[in-house]
Amino acid sequence: MLRSVDQIDAVHLMIGNKITRTAADLATSLVASKVEAGTLLSALLRYQWMVVQQLMKSGSADPMHVQMQAYARCLERFNQLQSSVVTACDRHWHAALKREVSARVLAEANAQWLSEGVVHLHNYFNEMPVVAMAEYRGGSDAQLSLRLSPEVGRVFSCADDMRSAWIASQDRRHKLAVRVSECRDDLLTLVVLDVQEAMKECREAVRIYLYDPILVDLRGHAGAIHARVIDISATGLKLEMEADDLIQAGEQLFCIWLLGEHKIVAEVIVRWIHADGDSKRAGVKFISLGPFSEIVRKFVFAQQQQLAGRLKQLGVPVWMKRGSLS
Repeated sequence: MLRSVDQIDAVHLMIGNKITRTAADLATSLVASKVEAGTLLSALLRYQWMVVQQLMKSGSADPMHVQMQAYARCLERFNQLQSSVVTACDRHWHAALKREVSARVLAEANAQWLSEGVVHLHNYFNEMPVVAMAEYRGGSDAQLSLRLSPEVGRVFSCADDMRSAWIASQDRRHKLAVRVSECRDDLLTLVVLDVQEAMKECREAVRIYLYDPILVDLRGHAGAIHARVIDISATGLKLEMEADDLIQAGEQLFCIWLLGEHKIVAEVIVRWIHADGDSKRAGVKFISLGPFSEIVRKFVFAQQQQLAGRLKQLGVPVWMKRGSLS
């Protein structure tokens, strides 16, 4: 049932009176009442009709254009609240769905860890995946304990805070964000912070972030576009370019760049585009590399080897050396 304060604020909002909260906050409170969306919107329509009737009585002596302005303002205020309610309902539904999915994924993960006795941790070091297999020592709910090892510590050393990592779900469609909560001797306790859809984990090939950017020319029907390579794999590139460069998803282009002494010419297709302030980023997949396929593959492998060397230099987190987070 709707709270009386929410009903009063809804009426005040529709008749043009000020209330102490925003329409979005009011809508969130209305949805939290657990009244079905259809019933809620129906009630708002009845409120609106009551307001319109009152306007008809109080403004009957006013000129027509004044009456129409009053009706228009009423409709505008109602539409604002209605839109806020629909948005709040959608947000509430997605939150409930996420909780349900998260609970299922976590339950399946716990069953898998108990059955297999191991947990597969991973992280990313300049886009390159770093993985480790840890012995499962038990857990409950959103907490698990693992046997600590140098390989496990190296996974956490990739994170900015050196305490965060990921665990992929059994179906590879989701991943669990975990964080170190306790470290005692050889026992590591992790807490599950969130369950998210897997993105990087679904990549076809390993990507490598480039410290030294490579400049490329993209050529298509709209002319030439200059861009730089952010990361590279054996199957494609992530590029950065000016925000006003004309490029669209699904477009096929020729990509030309220098890789050492080799001039690479590849046919690519734009898979996605993301605007980022004054620039935009795009992911392109190689359609055909022809004779350059082996050159690109060797370059990516060499970059992986360099990153592996840098990863070893990171060592293990300080908390692991101490054997405690304290």
